[in-house]
Amino acid sequence: MLKKPISTIIFGASLSPHSHGYFALPFCLENTTRLPIHNIRLSLYYSPKNLLTEEMVQRELSQKVRIFPKDFDRQVTVYGDVAYVTYEFPIMRPGEKFVLADPLKVPFHKHISKDISDAEKEASLFERMKRIEHLIDFFPVDIFLYSENCPPQSQRINVMCFNIDSLDDLLKMSAPVLDAFWGGKYPRAGIYLIPPWKKSIKFEFGEIIIPELQKVKGKTTQHIFIENPLEASGGLIDMVLPAWDYYTESGHDVETYYDPLLSAITSHIRKLRAKKSSKR
Repeated sequence: MLKKPISTIIFGASLSPHSHGYFALPFCLENTTRLPIHNIRLSLYYSPKNLLTEEMVQRELSQKVRIFPKDFDRQVTVYGDVAYVTYEFPIMRPGEKFVLADPLKVPFHKHISKDISDAEKEASLFERMKRIEHLIDFFPVDIFLYSENCPPQSQRINVMCFNIDSLDDLLKMSAPVLDAFWGGKYPRAGIYLIPPWKKSIKFEFGEIIIPELQKVKGKTTQHIFIENPLEASGGLIDMVLPAWDYYTESGHDVETYYDPLLSAITSHIRKLRAKKSSKR
C-alpha cells in the first residue's frame, strides 16, 4: 500500500505534428471497510479541450476502435470552461475493487522552451509549465468521490504529457517539472520555525506512464494515436512539492510564506549557526 498519494501523472508518447493522442486516466476504487458502500459517484472535472466523447470519436476516426469503459456508465456534461464526467456504481461490497480508465484527448501543441527570467518566476504555474522542453500539454483534474454511507473525498491530480517515449529521458524531465511547481525557489537546508498546524512541503508520488500507442488515420487530423491501457510501462517517482496553492500563488518560498516574525527568527538562527561553524 502506498504511504504517499499520487498527485501527478506523466504520460510519455511520441506524437507527430497535427495529430491527437487518446490517453487513459487510470482509477482504482476499493472498499476497504467491512460493510457494503451504496450509491457511489465518481466525478471528474477538467478542461473541455481534453474531453473525449463517443460522438467525438465517431467524428474524428475513420474506423471503429474501442476506447470507452464497456462495463461502466459514463455521463458527460460541459458547463462553460469545465467538463464534468461522472461514473456511478450502485454498490461496492467489502474487498471489492473497480478499475477503470477515463479517456482523455491531448492535442499536439508545439512546446515553447526558453530560460525563465526572474520576472517570469512570478508568473502562474501554467505559464511556467509552458516553458518546459517537450511538454505538449498540462492540466489539472479535480476528483470527487461521494457515497451514501461514507464521507466525501476529493483530490486534484496534475496531468502532463511529454513528446518523449523513453523512460530515461522522462526521468530527466522531473527536475524542470519540480522547478516549475516551486517557481525556482527551493527551500534551503536548515531549521524552519513553522507553526505545527501548517505544512511547509508535501511528499507525494508522480506516476510515469509510457503507453503502447496504436496509430489510426483521422478524418479531421492527420493521425490519431490511441493508447492501449493494458500495455504500458513506467513507474513511480518521488516529488517534493510546496504546501501552498501553487496554481494561483507564485513568488513564495518556505522562508517568507509563513509568519514574518518566525521567518526573522529562522534567519537569525541560521546566521548564528553559520557564525559558530566559521569559528571552528
